[in-house]
Amino acid sequence: EMLLELGRFIDPDHELPDEIAIPLNSALSEAMVNVKMHAYTGDHRFQFRHVGRWWLTGSADRANRVLNVVIYDQGATIPLTYDKLPKHREVLEFIKGGLASIAGGRSPYASDAVHIEAAMKYGNSQTDRPNRGKGLPQMQDAIDAAGNGRLFVASRGGQYLYGDGKGVGRKATYRHSIGGTLIEWTIQLPARKSEEAA
Repeated sequence: EMLLELGRFIDPDHELPDEIAIPLNSALSEAMVNVKMHAYTGDHRFQFRHVGRWWLTGSADRANRVLNVVIYDQGATIPLTYDKLPKHREVLEFIKGGLASIAGGRSPYASDAVHIEAAMKYGNSQTDRPNRGKGLPQMQDAIDAAGNGRLFVASRGGQYLYGDGKGVGRKATYRHSIGGTLIEWTIQLPARKSEEAA
């Protein structure tokens, strides 16, 4: 309901093009479903006690047409859950190549950024249904469609940053886990039609 209210606030005349609105809506929905399905699985052994919930916040700047949404959970993290999902050969080769570039890393989280990057690039789902597991790639699609924005993902000990209009992601690794997954995306929406005409 809060996200719908943000959407009504920033786009009161429903002028947002479908090529931005649909991927953005799908990505937000998929992100929330992913938390429910994967974050607090019974087969994961958590280092710290968690409350089994997730948090969502957002802001909309109508004057500058900027939408910002952040979601956080204390769950099993993208690197751990993604590693357990079945993968196609292309995905396995991508991960293998990424891991080769960090061979010898001493951090227990050295491979986390590679797994996040693979999830961003390919998505994945336990159901293997074509309409599922596309949330992270759809977030990038929404940024590409808008032409301006950024997507930041921090999960366990890895991070991934996508944006600045170049269509390229950058990854990095922390020395410590953040204790869950944080996803923040900021999108600069196109000018309103009434503003373009002026």
